[in-house]
Amino acid sequence: MTKLNNELPEVMFENAGHSEEMRKFFSEYFQRQFLWQYGAGAEGKYAHRSYFVSDYHNNLYYTKMDPIVKEIWKKICQKLDINPYIQVGRCYLLGQTKEMDGPWHTDSADENCRTIVYYPCFNPHHKHRGTEFEFADGSVEETPYMQDYFSYFDAKVKHRGLSTTSTKEMRVALVFQCIYLDNCQKFIFEKTCGNDERLDDIVSLEIPR
Repeated sequence: MTKLNNELPEVMFENAGHSEEMRKFFSEYFQRQFLWQYGAGAEGKYAHRSYFVSDYHNNLYYTKMDPIVKEIWKKICQKLDINPYIQVGRCYLLGQTKEMDGPWHTDSADENCRTIVYYPCFNPHHKHRGTEFEFADGSVEETPYMQDYFSYFDAKVKHRGLSTTSTKEMRVALVFQCIYLDNCQKFIFEKTCGNDERLDDIVSLEIPR
């Protein structure tokens, strides 16, 4: 049974529970396997802090055809006891390098909408930071970047992805954005638009290392 927003904490932080073997695989897979494009995120005087996004081209297969992403989604749904066929508005990878904090924003004003930010990569020495949240009372809290953990939060809560101190690896997050808890579909990720609204033909292809 789907739980509505007013029955859940604003932010939850959970462990997905993948095996050690899978966690080792994720670190390499999500850092190296996808085509990254630069230019999304910050604007104006903060444009130099724009970040990398992936539209999930992986040997010409899109997100919906990526079995790894789909299995992670199903694992998280099992952990949260939610239906994996729930409507997901967007599913994408977010990559941030040093001093590339994301801008404060909300994902949706919908009363019944949540977001999941999953941390797939190993984080030795705590180089990568997590996600920062600002609540209605003005308080600010951060969930840490811990491999195989995820933040599950009300899409109305103001938040931002923090960057990394590493100069060798990106801080990578797998985002399931705008999860409509009262809408179910026939297929997993049906009508999920990926990064289509963030990328266009003007953005050039870059693969950071």
